[in-house]
Amino acid sequence: ITAPIDLGQQATLLILQRIYHELKIVTKRMVESDREEQASNNWKFAAMVVDRLCLYVFTVFILVSTLGIFSSAPYLVA
Repeated sequence: ITAPIDLGQQATLLILQRIYHELKIVTKRMVESDREEQASNNWKFAAMVVDRLCLYVFTVFILVSTLGIFSSAPYLVA
């Protein structure tokens, strides 16, 4: 058999329930924020990889084009 809860205990329980509810909301927002930040970091990393790949492709293209142009010049061979 449980003893009846007095008014002070009821008020304390109500306050604790409100605190718990607010903590759940804050925790949910933090988890969502962390998830969004992780997704953003993943996209930034992917962009960095693509950027580096484009740099290498561009560099190779420029070097090959330059060598091709210089090797086809008639006055360099003669």
